[in-house]
Amino acid sequence: TTDRKVRVGIVGYGVCRFGADFGFQDHPNVEIVAVSDLVPERRDGLMKACRCAKSYESLERLVEDPKIEAVFVATDAPSHARHCMEVLKHGKHVMTAVPCTWGSIEDGAQLLETVKQTGLKYMMAETSCYHAANHAMRTIYRAGGFGRLVYSEGEYFHYSPTPIPSYKDWRTGSPPLWYPTHSTAYYVGVTGKRFTAVSCV
Repeated sequence: TTDRKVRVGIVGYGVCRFGADFGFQDHPNVEIVAVSDLVPERRDGLMKACRCAKSYESLERLVEDPKIEAVFVATDAPSHARHCMEVLKHGKHVMTAVPCTWGSIEDGAQLLETVKQTGLKYMMAETSCYHAANHAMRTIYRAGGFGRLVYSEGEYFHYSPTPIPSYKDWRTGSPPLWYPTHSTAYYVGVTGKRFTAVSCV
């Protein structure tokens, strides 16, 4: 804990409203310096939700603000890696909503290399890791309540009878494992371990 507030910028207020839903504006150690969204009405909504008086028309402009120390990126998934690298290259820590990359192992490698080069922090905010049920299971696991796990199975299908609206329709028709974080978060979030094999039927 610290008495000094971390100065944060938030980018993105689309369909899921993640820019405000993570609650940074309510954290006692956070000051929201500025927000951004490409759509003016959404940008205004994010300003209101975060109780912030300053906004920028794009992430590229927001990262130039010298007062901002860290940025939460809640933009479209296909832009996450590019946006996070842009933030890091401007000397700011970055956190993104899931997933950190969209169908590209190369983007993940580039993002990792950028983190190493800048020495700054990157975090992928997999929301499922912070669900109350996941926290409870993690506590039981750490106490040895499950014994030795030898097999784990997870499934996640983001079904909707009609496509969920998204920037440039990025959600429509995407392969399931381009967005694997919710299905894998429970195993990883409870055990802290890595997967050794993944199959898709």
